[in-house]
Amino acid sequence: MIKAERACVEALKEFQSKRFVEVVPFDLAAAYECSLLDRAAINGSKDRKDGVDESWQKIKIDRQIVATAKTKRCGLMVSQDVSVAANCVRVNIDVMNIDDLPLPPPSSRLEPDSVATTNVDKTPSRQVLTSYLTLTPKTI
Repeated sequence: MIKAERACVEALKEFQSKRFVEVVPFDLAAAYECSLLDRAAINGSKDRKDGVDESWQKIKIDRQIVATAKTKRCGLMVSQDVSVAANCVRVNIDVMNIDDLPLPPPSSRLEPDSVATTNVDKTPSRQVLTSYLTLTPKTI
């Protein structure tokens, strides 16, 4: 295994170890929900892409993500992807942009010294987001 693959595997293991993350398969129930999304798109616009100007592969994957979320009774999808958001609306899953997530209460916020930033643009790193999500699992 090359170095980049090893890093990806380690990052995935770390991500899956979080208590608020569940990695689930695209199973038969999700495939059925996905077929309903496809049918709704075709019936709505007579175009399998449903008027979206994206590659067909991306559209299919977006629908699979939303269909899987629906079968797992997901109540809220956090996504910046317009196609995912549109499909969530179609199946009655609330959708929110990551920028619209509420900040944790002041008492549980990270202290400024503990906020890890990148050297390039001074934006919070993945560690900060992970910490934020760990502090506020019930509000998300």
